[in-house]
Amino acid sequence: MLQRKIGIHGVTWYQSPLLTQAAVPHGFTTRIGGVSTAPFDSLNFQPASRSVAHLGPGPTVVPRDREPSSVEAEPSTGIALLRSSAPPVDQHETVVENFRRFREAVGCPNRRVICLWQVHGAAVCVWPQEGNDATPEEITAVVAQADALVSADPKVLISVRIADCVPVLLANRSGTVVAAVHAGWRGVVDGVVTATLDTMSHRFDVPPADIIAAIGPCISAEHFEVGIEVADAFDRAGLADAVRRDFQPRPHIDLQHAIAFQLTRAGVAASHIDRNDRCTFRDRDEFYSHRRDEGRTGRMAAVIGTRAAT
Repeated sequence: MLQRKIGIHGVTWYQSPLLTQAAVPHGFTTRIGGVSTAPFDSLNFQPASRSVAHLGPGPTVVPRDREPSSVEAEPSTGIALLRSSAPPVDQHETVVENFRRFREAVGCPNRRVICLWQVHGAAVCVWPQEGNDATPEEITAVVAQADALVSADPKVLISVRIADCVPVLLANRSGTVVAAVHAGWRGVVDGVVTATLDTMSHRFDVPPADIIAAIGPCISAEHFEVGIEVADAFDRAGLADAVRRDFQPRPHIDLQHAIAFQLTRAGVAASHIDRNDRCTFRDRDEFYSHRRDEGRTGRMAAVIGTRAAT
């Protein structure tokens, strides 16, 4: 079970006992201990790059006054749609300061933070081989359109951002290869966690049996009501046990259960998986929630780095 930590400046995060044993710096942040103002108060981790234009066209943004669908994807193309109520944008400088505070809290004040422009898919980026770093002078960089990062670079921390979706941090037991995964419901169905494990195996010779995993705070089944189309997508993906049909009038999804099942199905030992009892929707004082706050909110970060060289 994840453990709550409080560091310098009151920075508050959750840590995995299993990943701590592997001596890898890591954490799942809360919204506590930063410098951002409302509605991002206060430890907000939106992309710190001033521009992500170097990554090319991003996902389509659909105005909130358009009628939403249950699946929230364009039927003709399958491209995920991002719904936005055009919230204010946090200041670049405050996001950078938030990253500085968290790096210091986890004992890595000199490592850069490598981030993604997340697109709710199953693409995996290997850093630095596949990254597009347009801001090498920044302490943070958004390097690819993907939903998972894998790295063996001891000079960086890798990160994904969340505000209801599932963050997953992975490492081999020696702490030399790490991964950070962002898994919304589409990413879960599409197999982003499995794709990340495959990348760690094929590119770094790290089999699933050697993996330690931590599943971070996300929206709980109680608060994740979905349409029947989404429930059916989980059924087709072999994740029927994650669909809660005891809630009424619509089904709910247990994303944490689905991720744990996918990890063990791929060969990660159940004893190598840390879970949590937090809910981003319910626990308002600790977490941002895109669903609860209708998009007018910040982002937590899930961050991990390799064990320090000795």
